[in-house]
Amino acid sequence: MKLDIPTVIFMLVMITGLIGLIFMSAWLRRRREIYLRAGSAGLLLAIGLTLLIGRGTIPDRVSIDIANAVTLIGLGLAWSAVRVFEGREAPIAAVLAGGVLWLVACTWPPFYDVLAYRIGFHAAISAAYAFASGYEFSRGRNDALRTRRALALACTFQGFFVLFRGAYTAFIDAPESLFTGKGSWVHGVLIAEPVLMLIVIAMLGVGLMREEAETHLRRRADTDPLTGVHNRRAFFALADEAIGLARRDGRSIALLLFDLDHFKAINDRYGHLMGDLALTAFTTAVTNVVRSTDFIGRIGGEEFAVLVAGAEAATATSIAERIRFDFSRATISLDGKAMSATVSAGIAAARGGSIDLKALVTEADRALYGAKHAGRDRVHSALALAS
Repeated sequence: MKLDIPTVIFMLVMITGLIGLIFMSAWLRRRREIYLRAGSAGLLLAIGLTLLIGRGTIPDRVSIDIANAVTLIGLGLAWSAVRVFEGREAPIAAVLAGGVLWLVACTWPPFYDVLAYRIGFHAAISAAYAFASGYEFSRGRNDALRTRRALALACTFQGFFVLFRGAYTAFIDAPESLFTGKGSWVHGVLIAEPVLMLIVIAMLGVGLMREEAETHLRRRADTDPLTGVHNRRAFFALADEAIGLARRDGRSIALLLFDLDHFKAINDRYGHLMGDLALTAFTTAVTNVVRSTDFIGRIGGEEFAVLVAGAEAATATSIAERIRFDFSRATISLDGKAMSATVSAGIAAARGGSIDLKALVTEADRALYGAKHAGRDRVHSALALAS
């Protein structure tokens, strides 16, 4: 069985061109750089492959030199799109490096006159971009996008496959031409594989974009827009899950409730913008003390809650004291006006099967009321109040 290689390449042209147009259309609507880079990559690959099909009917310098340089730059742009998606810089020199190296190599007759050398060199550069893309996906941002791992595996597989294809066609069974006439079924399969892989990677890429958008919307729905911490609904949902785990594992858990002192007076005296700065300053004080695994939520206008897993009352009180101390010494300024503020806190802790979210909130709120009643700018523990 033999496959018509020019037909296979034509299919690649159609797929890469369609992918490019889809991403360019998305860029026109949303103006995100990643769409522009991905769309440009698809269109460049389509242009380069179109020139490859013209082998024998257009000058070799166009169908070999320029065509392969364009496809390699397209792969470089695809790698740069991955970098941009992951929030990293993508130097233009790295994008162009593959195409430039190819053009330079083509000026050397001993290289240019041997098909095996050209095949092997092109495969090495293509594989390098594939491996680099897989690496970027594998060390991606910590936002739990499940499609990222599948893309990392797909890019890595493609890198190994490209190397195998280059080695096979260069050193095991090198045809007189890969792009005219009929090739063996092995050559057809080796060239047809990118058709399937492009479809897979394109579908995964679209899926990744959709997953990112859904995650972003969900995060916005769960986040307080001013302070960037969880809103009330999200905090108590996460707290309920964490308490369930602590109850199952017999671990301790502590709830810290905070209330900024005289917050209404701050707004009345300095204005609501200064009040907003006080809220963000307090959030900063909290995030500088607690662990990334602890949950922080804004549960009211000037009320905040922190859930600390694995903490007894004494540890939780120490954490709250440090937050209180740091916040009291923070300078809050706006338009030449400066002020400081204080916060009161109530602590409640429980362990294992006795943990109940409603009871924790009730006890911590009672302790917070005690701190307010005792003069504010202090931390009270529910256990201390009970003694």
